[in-house]
Amino acid sequence: IWLAGEGGTVLQWTPTESVVHDLGSANLTGLDASGNDAITVVSWAGAYRYDGVEWQFEDMPTKAQPADVFVGADKEWAVGEDGGIILWRSEVWEEQLILDDFQDEDLHAIHGLSQDDFFVVGSNGTFLHWTDNRWLDLRTMFEEEEDQPLNVNLWGVWQSPNGTVYAVGSNGMIIQHAPENDEKARFKVLNTNSDSVLYGIYGSSDDNIWAVGN
Repeated sequence: IWLAGEGGTVLQWTPTESVVHDLGSANLTGLDASGNDAITVVSWAGAYRYDGVEWQFEDMPTKAQPADVFVGADKEWAVGEDGGIILWRSEVWEEQLILDDFQDEDLHAIHGLSQDDFFVVGSNGTFLHWTDNRWLDLRTMFEEEEDQPLNVNLWGVWQSPNGTVYAVGSNGMIIQHAPENDEKARFKVLNTNSDSVLYGIYGSSDDNIWAVGN
């Protein structure tokens, strides 16, 4: 288990020990891994990469302050403020284009089952799907299907092993999305009986999910 947070602190738990990694003074905003020896952490200062032995810092060429990162087999994606999308491949971070309607939105979280097929959420109901080398606007699809505006801030997203997507946000909102057909996406708003802000969500299956908030 890995956790990252304020003051450059990364915590690592194994079955036999816990280890504290000190990366300096930067506040760490996102972490993902492709194994115990392949960890990437992002901060407003840039990215930190761990190979099982040592950490290396990498500059990220963007004015957006990264909030989260998603690690694939040979690509990594980071998201941040002002529609910031940064792609790592061939040892280099590069800024990417996003749909015009979302260039001023803050992107809070990213997750998926493939480095070429994943989901991003953010401010004012931002809900995007990257697939087939293009962005799909799920916010508009949701509003058309549910006949209601999606204008709350979405803070976390997780895709289960069978493909179902869960996005969480303000006012206790949890959106369940089954991306089986891009022409007619299926959405369901789950009742949480809460008005708390939900910041994160993760699980092991569709029957075992945890959401956290204030």
